[in-house]
Amino acid sequence: MAEETKAKEAEAKKEAPAKAAEAKTEAPKAAALKAAPAAGAPAGAAAAPAVTRQSSAEKAAKQAIKHRARNRAVESGLKSFVHKAERLITDKDLNAAGTAVEQALRALDRAAKKGIIHPNNAARRKSRLMHKLNIGKVGASKN
Repeated sequence: MAEETKAKEAEAKKEAPAKAAEAKTEAPKAAALKAAPAAGAPAGAAAAPAVTRQSSAEKAAKQAIKHRARNRAVESGLKSFVHKAERLITDKDLNAAGTAVEQALRALDRAAKKGIIHPNNAARRKSRLMHKLNIGKVGASKN
């Protein structure tokens, strides 16, 4: 019995250096995959997706990175249009504000149509913007 355990221990000692060397070579590869941005990914995109087992999951992860970057750009543009319109309304420049509001409304509709924002979110933001414009027009007509 003691001889069997000694034999097993000897085999384990022989296999241990081989397993350690194998683990050392795989660790840098995994770290490099996690740290490096995906090839062809847009600027500001997150690091490469986690290593997946299926090619379809790998493709979906790459697409998600691209879609997220595109959606962030559209969201940023929406905010710019809305803030510009609000600023023109508060500055009492109602002619320019009217065109800026139209641009913002178009951008909100487009984003809702593409699924970047929820249609109800777009409707709520459009309603608030139009309300501000109408209040600005009423205030301008009283003065």
